[in-house]
Amino acid sequence: MLSYLVNFNVDRVAMESSNQVVALYRQLVKRGYCMFVSHPKKTRYIAEAKIKSDRVDSKAIAKLVRLDALPLAYIPDEETAALREKVRRRAFLVRERVKLRVKIKSILTYEGLKWPSDHGLFTEKGEA
Repeated sequence: MLSYLVNFNVDRVAMESSNQVVALYRQLVKRGYCMFVSHPKKTRYIAEAKIKSDRVDSKAIAKLVRLDALPLAYIPDEETAALREKVRRRAFLVRERVKLRVKIKSILTYEGLKWPSDHGLFTEKGEA
C-alpha cells in the first residue's frame, strides 16, 4: 500500500475507521501524509447508499474529503492510547475480581457457611 501512495504522488489519505486502522494511520502520519479517518456512524453519505461495497464506500469518502465534509473520527496520540489501554485492562481485571468474589460468596452460601459480618470476607481477618 505504501509503495502505491508514493508511485501516484498521493498527498492525502482517507479511510473509514475500524479496529485495524490505527497502526496504518500512525505509519502514514510519520511518513508525512495528511490523514483523514471518517467516523463510520456520522458518515451518512455512505450509510445511506443503496449499494454497499468497498469501491462505492471509498469513492464516497474521497468525495467527502475533497468537499471538506468528511466527519472525522478521533484518533488519540500514542501516549493517550497507551493510557486508555491501561485503564481498559485495569477495569477488566477489576470486573474479573468482582466476579470471582461473587462466585466465592455463592459457593460459601451453597455450602451453608457464613462469613463474618463485622468485617469483610476479603480482608486479612476475613481470609483467616
